[in-house]
Amino acid sequence: MNFTISFPPSESNRSNKGGRSSDCSTPECRCSLSFAPQRATLINSTRVASLQTVQRFSPAADQNKLISSWKKMSSDRKVSLSFHQTISAIVLIVNIVWTAWAMSKNNTRNGIGTLFQGDCGVVKKLDLWLHLLINILSTVLLGSSNFCMQILVAPSRREVDEAHRKRKWLDIGCPSLRNLRHIAWIRRVLWFLLLVSSAFLSLFDFQDNTRPWNVSDVTSAQLQVRAWNFEVLDKTTCIKRYTDVLDVAGDVVVITTLANNSITFNDGTSLISDWRRPTVRNAWEDAPIWVCDYPGRGRYDFCNFDNMRPHVSNWTVWLPPDYHLTVSHCLSAGTGSNNKRCSFHYSPPIMITVCILNAIKCALICYTAFCVKETTLITLGDAIASFLEQNDSNTSQMCGSNFGDFDKQVWELTKLPWHPQKHTRWFGAASKHRWVTTMAVPMVTLIIVIVLLSDTLINQRSRKLATDFSSLWREGIGEVHAYTVTGGVLIMANQTRAFLACVLFANMFQVLCSFNYLLINSLFTSILVACEWLNMTRHRRPLRVSFPVKLQRSSYFLSLPLRYAIPLSGSSMLLHWLISQSVFVVQTAGWNADGSRNYEYDASRVGWSTMGIIFSLVAGCVIVFTALLLGFRKLPRSAMFAPLVRTCSAAISAQCHRPPKDREAHLLPVQWGVVSWDGRKEVGHCSVATVRVAPPIPGHIYR
Repeated sequence: MNFTISFPPSESNRSNKGGRSSDCSTPECRCSLSFAPQRATLINSTRVASLQTVQRFSPAADQNKLISSWKKMSSDRKVSLSFHQTISAIVLIVNIVWTAWAMSKNNTRNGIGTLFQGDCGVVKKLDLWLHLLINILSTVLLGSSNFCMQILVAPSRREVDEAHRKRKWLDIGCPSLRNLRHIAWIRRVLWFLLLVSSAFLSLFDFQDNTRPWNVSDVTSAQLQVRAWNFEVLDKTTCIKRYTDVLDVAGDVVVITTLANNSITFNDGTSLISDWRRPTVRNAWEDAPIWVCDYPGRGRYDFCNFDNMRPHVSNWTVWLPPDYHLTVSHCLSAGTGSNNKRCSFHYSPPIMITVCILNAIKCALICYTAFCVKETTLITLGDAIASFLEQNDSNTSQMCGSNFGDFDKQVWELTKLPWHPQKHTRWFGAASKHRWVTTMAVPMVTLIIVIVLLSDTLINQRSRKLATDFSSLWREGIGEVHAYTVTGGVLIMANQTRAFLACVLFANMFQVLCSFNYLLINSLFTSILVACEWLNMTRHRRPLRVSFPVKLQRSSYFLSLPLRYAIPLSGSSMLLHWLISQSVFVVQTAGWNADGSRNYEYDASRVGWSTMGIIFSLVAGCVIVFTALLLGFRKLPRSAMFAPLVRTCSAAISAQCHRPPKDREAHLLPVQWGVVSWDGRKEVGHCSVATVRVAPPIPGHIYR
């Protein structure tokens, strides 16, 4: 095959004498490029590359020269796994030291320990930094686990050949559930254990059990004052003070005028009634309900000053069986402060569980690094190098086939003429099934969040609470409010069980976030594998493998480059933090009238932050729609001239039947293209090789 370029002569060319041609700048001058097959021989078949020849120009090809490059040394699979083993060990040591130090305080009650009690500002700062530390450690540990899982699920050459004999194909270079049915059982078990340990760590590592305990019984004060020191309050001040359940208010005497009342109370004394508000520990938000007794009040109207404001002038207090007494003013025993009552807590059972799961994960990574001996095809370069070194007879003479053919179970010799590919964007670089699965799960998750957010706003509106953006912004992110805590089945009599139930429920959303991260990571890994293949059709380049030798390139990442891995991990870390500020565990502490702690009134609830949910929803939408927008990104121009193999092992194998003389192609820079053309049969052959290649010609048949 040779190239001919022809230029139709212009008038100026015809008139030019002396054989010299002038510059062609007229529209009639057009360039036509044609590939003319002329003889039945291998294209440049005698000019294959060899290590002996290349060694004269590249010292890296010398087999006697030690590989000193840091990248090549660090790309060794055992070195990479040892690095991730070190990371998991560091996280384990941090968890063990933290757990041992916390439990040495010996101040655990009902399965919950206290590390610090004091200023709320200090507790909030500790809470913030602890969340950041947990998110960083958990994200790093999840990344190490994902790295190990991808190595375990990668098939070996023996497993690929066995699958191809059964007319099945496996995924190369990306996480895959398809491969689980074909890999060795020990790797399958290790993969499953790593997945389960990651899921359970997500349930506990992102737990929010350090929420300030700053809620007290509204009938208690730090110091009970004597009756003659009671403070006189007008109705407005009285309502403000006793509708704020997150503040400390002392006993109160409500003064009423019973003019023209014929009913006798308490043997004719001025004391009509007295009671201690029976605050239920799991319903402390209803403590001020006695204040909100105004005409027309709905059953679910929230009791706060904003809802009571229109009824201050005619404020009444209800007494059984059906008395409505008009309030004149109040006598208050004073107020206290909860600013010094915040606490920093931990759960020994959960911390021990985290340490155990962390130790299991560390052991699994260690076992994978040093005990799993079978070499697997982790990257696209691993597969190409293996197929070039030893051709796969199951895909012989199928170089005209692509992913779509093997996906439709078409395992036969190519008979149809070659035509340019239609897929020129990232959407075509991954299968429709992978795109649908990856996008469907986050979309369903976002829909669930939207439904929950709508229900939250409807609930607040039904309780006559403001839901405009400015009001929601004033609520803050991750702040506790009496009307943003759950009840229902999570309320339990046993405090330890209630706490664990709340932790599991609140962190269920963290598991969904981690699962979505793995799906999106897998999608972009498969897309970038396809892009890496297409780049091999444009330029001659070394193979990127797990164990680089000679001129092969190192694999300091599996298939997701750092320019994609870092933004994806960072956005996942941010989303995890926002979720932790959206749904969290709220714990409240009870106090007696003399200011002492009443542990029987302690409770665990699940709280939510409306603004936190909104920000989490926005962040999730940005991540999902960014992934969709990247789908419109154009593939390299060579995508039109090369078969789209995606991550299909059979399609990759079909493109790796090198010329017989190109025995060392797997060690040298290679390129894909047409390597031979039989003019008599009008059939060509395409392969990855070191020889000079040409692009395929539309309408020709290649086998």
